[in-house]
Amino acid sequence: MSTPWASSIASGLSPPGAGPLAHAHVSRLCAGVLLVSEAQIRRATLLCLRRGLLAEPAAAAALAAVLGGQVGSDIYSKTVNIDLVLYVYLQY
Repeated sequence: MSTPWASSIASGLSPPGAGPLAHAHVSRLCAGVLLVSEAQIRRATLLCLRRGLLAEPAAAAALAAVLGGQVGSDIYSKTVNIDLVLYVYLQY
C-alpha cells in the first residue's frame, strides 16, 4: 500500500507506505488505526525519557494515543492490555 510521502518525527510509522506483509497483517488483525499528532508523539517520547525509558518516537506513538484520551474503555476487549500500559507508565 502506498500513500504520498510525509515527514514525521515517528519515521517508522510515516508514509510513503507499509510493506505488503505489514499491510496484510494490519488489515487482517487490526480493527482500525488511531492518528496522533507530532506534538502528542513528542510529549510521549519526552515523558518516556523523563521516566528513564529511551523510546524512539514511533514506539511512543501508542503511549501518545493513551495519554491523548484516544483509547477508550473498549480497549479491554482488544489484544492490548491498557492496565499493563498504565502500570508500566506509573512505575517509572
